[in-house]
Amino acid sequence: MSAKRVLSQKHKGKKGLAAFLFSRFFLFGLMVVLQVLMFVFFAYNASVEKNLNYVIMVLQFVLIIYIANDKSDPTMKLVWIMFIMFVPAIGCMMYLYFMLQPGSLMLKKRLEHINLNSGKYLDPDQNIYNELQILDKQVSSLTKYVYEKTGCPVYKNTESFLMN
Repeated sequence: MSAKRVLSQKHKGKKGLAAFLFSRFFLFGLMVVLQVLMFVFFAYNASVEKNLNYVIMVLQFVLIIYIANDKSDPTMKLVWIMFIMFVPAIGCMMYLYFMLQPGSLMLKKRLEHINLNSGKYLDPDQNIYNELQILDKQVSSLTKYVYEKTGCPVYKNTESFLMN
């Protein structure tokens, strides 16, 4: 085995260990262990360490208000709120970890930029909506609703099929 290959394998091992230590799996496990330790700590020192419990309660309240007012998917909001309510310390830490990642924020901005630039290609053809209005008002209303909520216009002379 050449010396160059051995050096690259050693470097890869360090990179692999660092990647594991900063991976979501490791941090999730660490947060679970911290939650259990905090539970044990609070159980034994409930009368002494009330200040930390109050800090977590305030953070929990602020995050729930923030999530409830966020313009994201209602299903995800409900899941995060329930998770933070049932497991406050770990729920707050996980929400802050997942939502404040630079990669997630950059990806979100990039997707918003793509949606903004591609909107001009998804302009609806008003003639199709007028024809639908004449043929069936209910279908016309449905297609307008779908376009308003998803940005997907209706097209004419298309086919759909079910793949088995």
